[in-house]
Amino acid sequence: MELKEYIAIFKKHFALFLLTAILSAAAIIVSQALRPSSCKVSLALNITRGGFLKTDDYRYDDFYRLQADERFADTVARWITLPGITADIYDEAGVNGNKKFKAKRLSSQIVEIVYTASDAETARKLSDAVVKVLNRETEKLNEPQKNEAWFKILGSRPIIIGHEPDWRKTALIGMLIGIFLGFWAALIKHYLE
Repeated sequence: MELKEYIAIFKKHFALFLLTAILSAAAIIVSQALRPSSCKVSLALNITRGGFLKTDDYRYDDFYRLQADERFADTVARWITLPGITADIYDEAGVNGNKKFKAKRLSSQIVEIVYTASDAETARKLSDAVVKVLNRETEKLNEPQKNEAWFKILGSRPIIIGHEPDWRKTALIGMLIGIFLGFWAALIKHYLE
């Protein structure tokens, strides 16, 4: 087929092309508008120690303690991805849901937890619950040895960012998808005639 024939097809089925494009774009915009609002939350956890052991021995400038803190931070980052820990966090917060948390160790003693929540109040409840549940798990590891200088997890104030849709981007994507679907609707209509 030549370009003239394609143009003739679209002139003939322009109403179908336009209707499909407009309906598709409108459906995408409406679905974005009806999507429930959410907040993206970032919580920084600091791995520290509950006490300090006094000794006269040379401590290698606390090299081994810092190395242990780094390993424990890796453990905390893995804990947060476990389904059982996630369920405990939601139970502790008194919130329904099971969205996953993402964790990343930023330095030897700092772990960032990123998650979404429906609103700021829920985000704060979940942040408090994260710290409580992770400290509870930490204490379970210390039960056999009762070490006074055991690990402790401190949570910062959560950074909560509301999610507002980018309407220009949504409209552009809706238009492009609408044009694509309208193009194929016109060709299929022509083929079926």
